[in-house]
Amino acid sequence: MKKVVFGLMLVMFTGSVNAAPIDLQIGCRPQGMGGAYVAVADDANAGYWNPAGFIEIGSKQLGFMYLKPMDVDGVAISYSSLSLPLGSDWAVGVSYLDKRAGLEEGRGARYKENKISESTFILSGAHRFTRVLSAGISVKRFGLDVSMNSGGGFGYDMGLLYNYPIKEGNNLAIGLALKNFSANFDDESFPATVRLGVAGKLYNEKLIIAADVNTKKGVNEKKDYSVQHHAGCEVEVMQGIRLRLGEDRGNLSAGMGFAMRNWQLDYSFNKLADYDLDHSHRASVLMRF
Repeated sequence: MKKVVFGLMLVMFTGSVNAAPIDLQIGCRPQGMGGAYVAVADDANAGYWNPAGFIEIGSKQLGFMYLKPMDVDGVAISYSSLSLPLGSDWAVGVSYLDKRAGLEEGRGARYKENKISESTFILSGAHRFTRVLSAGISVKRFGLDVSMNSGGGFGYDMGLLYNYPIKEGNNLAIGLALKNFSANFDDESFPATVRLGVAGKLYNEKLIIAADVNTKKGVNEKKDYSVQHHAGCEVEVMQGIRLRLGEDRGNLSAGMGFAMRNWQLDYSFNKLADYDLDHSHRASVLMRF
């Protein structure tokens, strides 16, 4: 029961909507790299991390991720994203984040099941201003449906991505994202967060080393902001196979990816050091067309 209650609260207060102590780094590849992704963001996960990254994809992509947090029964999170380039200087993306949980109470005739679902629909656009600088913006529609009530609201994300070529085959990337700018949920506002990252894309991206920092609003009635850190790397060990390792605010994360023709399969896991719960496992599939 404790795990189910925790899972219910986890879905209600994580992700893009509120300022809870636990963040679920959406996407297998980002989580495998410890959440150090705002300067990488060059695949269909860009809709969640940095909308400016859509300009770096260069092809049509359709991605889907599934997550069962900490192996909690009745809790599931999924993320779908579609990216569409419009020439060399414009791109658009559509993403959908869905979180669901169920809480069982009582026995027999007194049995009751409460359900909660939270959805986020994201429409993104990106533009390349110069050879090295791109910007993007996302409009987000939030929806919350619980047994006794429902509501919704809007929010905005803005992102910048700077890719500077150090020498042939090696780039230095700097990413900046302002999430939940002017956001509200059922007539209640919630704080924006700022995320800054740097990434070295080396040896024609066979090795990527990245680090992020982000602000986080205090919880438990605290009004101050803290700074959180993330670091990770990705290395191509052989053609089509990549291994990932990361450190996410003191928590270990790891993952791997397999690419074949137009398909890519990814897996990742992490362990929250401060909670006596199982590892979080997730899988995703990406199709290029």
